Amino acid sequence: MGSRYKFSLEKTLEIYQKTILPQFTKDLPQSVLNCHRGVSMDICLNTLFLTSLTNSSFQQVYEKIDSYAYLGFTELGHMPQVHYIRKTLIAWESKEIIKRHRVILKDQLRKLKTTKFWQQTHSNEGVVLAFDITERGYFGSEDEHTVYSKGRTVAKRCHAYLSMQIMCPGQRLILDVEAVYTHNKPIGKLIAKMLSRVRKQGLKIKRIYLDRGFYQIDVLRELRKYYASETLMPAIRTKRVKEAIAQWHQEHGFKAGMLEMQLGKGKSIEPYILVFSPLDPDKRQSIRRKSQGKEEIHNYYLFFCLLKAPEVSDPVDMELVFNRLSWDYRNRWGIETGYRVLKTIWAQTTSKEYSLRTWLLWNAVILYNMWVLESVELHEQKGIPNGYVCCEGNSITKPRVKKIPREPHERPRRPWAPRSIQKLDRFLDVILMVALKSLQRLLDHPQDDNFELIK
Repeated sequence: MGSRYKFSLEKTLEIYQKTILPQFTKDLPQSVLNCHRGVSMDICLNTLFLTSLTNSSFQQVYEKIDSYAYLGFTELGHMPQVHYIRKTLIAWESKEIIKRHRVILKDQLRKLKTTKFWQQTHSNEGVVLAFDITERGYFGSEDEHTVYSKGRTVAKRCHAYLSMQIMCPGQRLILDVEAVYTHNKPIGKLIAKMLSRVRKQGLKIKRIYLDRGFYQIDVLRELRKYYASETLMPAIRTKRVKEAIAQWHQEHGFKAGMLEMQLGKGKSIEPYILVFSPLDPDKRQSIRRKSQGKEEIHNYYLFFCLLKAPEVSDPVDMELVFNRLSWDYRNRWGIETGYRVLKTIWAQTTSKEYSLRTWLLWNAVILYNMWVLESVELHEQKGIPNGYVCCEGNSITKPRVKKIPREPHERPRRPWAPRSIQKLDRFLDVILMVALKSLQRLLDHPQDDNFELIK
């Protein structure tokens, strides 16, 4: 299967030269033009790619280049010193770096929307989005861009990033990234701003998934304005939730239900809908054994937070409502998979310069999206079943069919899904050749204007 459908070196090189390079080689900021002994941005970008491909630092890339001799890359005489490459990249302001990378993200989303895969699955309906926050450990002193880590890294402080990603299988494009730090806007404002950007590009939103870390007053308030019907997240077991569940259990026993709740106190109160369902008897028994006599009723329930009550026909079967929400929420785990893949190409550095760290983050995002888009094209080459639907409807009155009917003598059948035809490491091999060929061209022709040091 993998031998017939492969990533194209020529096409990837063309995409790189037409959509990525022009953003950083034209209309350079004055701070970059004034950089003493600055290096061509063409060389800087190719070196950035190599750091992501090897998941290492700039210095380690130089040490590894010798191992690429079998690819024909043997001449290092004209290679600028790594110090000057870092210096050139640091000359960029982080706002300018992000602004130009967002232009590339818009182009990547535009390209995805023109594919046959997208037209078949999302031409008439919206997409499922998810938000998450990732941390990058920082061992330096506190500054305006750092926040205290929440235990996701070994460092006390970190740089935190809020990302928004499509959760539809095979089309998990990262749409935007925002830095999270003390003096930045609240999380709710950042989410609203990111959603506003993609809506301006004509993207229809079907569902928004968040984890329990977004169970905050400002997030609920902002999402209620425009996305009350689309928002779904787990609820935290606050004191109010525990008391409400205890009272519900006393009146109704172990039954699923829905309650109107409030988050916050005083003037800062946000209402929401709490949908809950008890665990099955076996799991409740397991929890009861571990509690050692300290039994709390809320531990036997699972909770979801909605901003708008689900519309269901009477009589209301809340067990069916909860099962549908729970099944839909499973799609959110795709963003965890995306982060795991992204971190394999997120290069390392010990530099304290925030602009350099911004380069490394966005470079990884662009590379990841390039892989997603190329994978979509491979699926189109192989063929997509006519009846394939990416996201099933949100109707909670019709449970999903978990099993595909088959004859007794037939082997088990699974529904078609856009699983990866070529893994990320295969695509990185192609990107490696793109970066090395570009560097080889630049170093073999030092008289080329692209290689001139910036005066």
